[in-house]
Amino acid sequence: MKKHLFLALILLVNYAAYAQTSRDIKGIVRDSTGTSVIAATVKYIVGFDTVFTRTDIDGGFTFKGVKSSTFLLTVSSLGYQTLNKRFLYKDAETSLALDPIILRQQNRMLNEVVISGTPGVTIKEDTIVYRAADYPLRENALAEDLL
Repeated sequence: MKKHLFLALILLVNYAAYAQTSRDIKGIVRDSTGTSVIAATVKYIVGFDTVFTRTDIDGGFTFKGVKSSTFLLTVSSLGYQTLNKRFLYKDAETSLALDPIILRQQNRMLNEVVISGTPGVTIKEDTIVYRAADYPLRENALAEDLL
């Protein structure tokens, strides 16, 4: 009886220790020139579960306490193309260090912007002149409605 109780206790302790094993995923995000991408959004997606983090000043990120499985990593940042990549995380590994993730720049050119107009208010020495056309009024309104 003592042997069975001892064996059950050993299995229970071993199972609890295995369940508490922390699994981490670490990686670095860089651009095509090798510069760290700061504050990039990194998503860890397994099924319907999603966890977000941001890269630090060195471009590094860490996901702690993740499950072993196939997961999708999505990395995005302003001015860069979004990267989606699948990984397999095996039970035997307690920590997964990813190769550097390289983001390519996204080139978007803005068209020429022309700003034109006339000022609604003009200051002449000691007088302020307002352009009446800038203030819509009802039809047949009086001059004092404008004031």
